[in-house]
Amino acid sequence: SKKAFPMASIVKLSLHDNDGGTAFSWAFQTSGVFRITSTLPEDKNDYVDVNTGIEINFSGLVDTENAEKYFEISPLASGTFEKYRSTLVFVPTNPLNTDTVYTVTLKKGFKSADGAILSEGKTFKFKTQHSDNYIYCYTSNGNSETFLPDEQPLIEIYNSSEMNNNDFGVTLYRYENADDYYNTLNDYTQNSEWNETYVFPTKGLTSVYESTDKLTIPPDIGQGWRPSYLFLPNNLEVGWYLADIKTNYGGKDFHMQRHIQINPVSVYANLLPNQAAFFINDTATGKAAADASISLNIDDKKSEAKTDEKGTAFMNISAEEDGYGVLKVNYSDYTYIDVLQHSSSEPRSSCEDYFMYLYTDREAYLSTDTVKIWGLIRPRSSKS
Repeated sequence: SKKAFPMASIVKLSLHDNDGGTAFSWAFQTSGVFRITSTLPEDKNDYVDVNTGIEINFSGLVDTENAEKYFEISPLASGTFEKYRSTLVFVPTNPLNTDTVYTVTLKKGFKSADGAILSEGKTFKFKTQHSDNYIYCYTSNGNSETFLPDEQPLIEIYNSSEMNNNDFGVTLYRYENADDYYNTLNDYTQNSEWNETYVFPTKGLTSVYESTDKLTIPPDIGQGWRPSYLFLPNNLEVGWYLADIKTNYGGKDFHMQRHIQINPVSVYANLLPNQAAFFINDTATGKAAADASISLNIDDKKSEAKTDEKGTAFMNISAEEDGYGVLKVNYSDYTYIDVLQHSSSEPRSSCEDYFMYLYTDREAYLSTDTVKIWGLIRPRSSKS
């Protein structure tokens, strides 16, 4: 009876002569499941050039024949489809809109060049670059920051110079306990969509400080782009806070939020694709924090570790655990909580400026074969 070869497998064949010796042998690799392997722009990319094309890379060869039926982009943009072996490219007719979040979906059912059907679709988002006259005002990267009890807590603000003399209304709320703070950050990292306008709820929190302040702008010492600052009270108790900041310019409201933690525990964390390394110090005593309990929750997958007598700990992390996660450290009477970002691979860089394709003459080789490679590099825009 006929039996299909296993998918994504190397099949070896050989012919033998009458004496049992091998007269001829060869091998080939069967195709795997037809699936999407990557996209460009990547999901949640910021500041994407408005002249970008949209690439979807597959595990097999593609055709453009049925692309329009399965491809969606919102807001709507007209364009044409091109193919480059295993890459489907949507080329917009006109530049995309500035400062806009685009959502791209390739639905299941899309067919490969040899008729394989995509069983699982994919949706990804990216945001285009700002316009030349863009007025901006936002806090620095991330949404949480930790200060020691004897440090001056402050908030970094990156703003257009037109807003240097603005009044900023600041309200500081306090979380009742570590669990409330942890759950707020964990819900955000696990369940919220990528959204720059996401607002953390303040209902149920205790307001401990309100003020209207001007930005503190450091002197220009020739170091280029630099932040301004909003200072918070320097007598905050150990605990967890949410700073809610509002201002207005030219009739446009700007709303920013920043989580603040006051804690004597100092944490160094280095997240690699397969392992995380930690060094934890008790700044109150100046000594390493031995026997501290560490947990890291990424995509509802929790990893745990304990520090040794030197305050160090290592934690194995699955390479599939990409995204933002919440770190919790319990030491003595203190609980340290922060948001960390973990990626299983290095970020792409030059791919955002150039079309780059690398080809080989076939997919599988014997150890004695010669591998032939050729490729193409082409700028995505005149500015590349």
